[in-house]
Amino acid sequence: FPYTTLFRSQTRPNLEVQAGNGTITFAATVDSKVNVYTVTGTLANSVSIKAGNTQTINVPAGMYVVNGVKIIVK
Repeated sequence: FPYTTLFRSQTRPNLEVQAGNGTITFAATVDSKVNVYTVTGTLANSVSIKAGNTQTINVPAGMYVVNGVKIIVK
């Protein structure tokens, strides 16, 4: 049976992604552009983050795909 693993927080070498209540927070160690997609493939938001910065966006509750990883926003 195929299955999907869902992460509330996902860390990549240069980017940390944290799902919150109606928010997604990004922390980057290098300049990064992050695309946030709905599970249907629609671009929900695009964020450019400078190295060393943290940025939070507001999104409706649901499942999103960030850098190929599914996250859940409550």
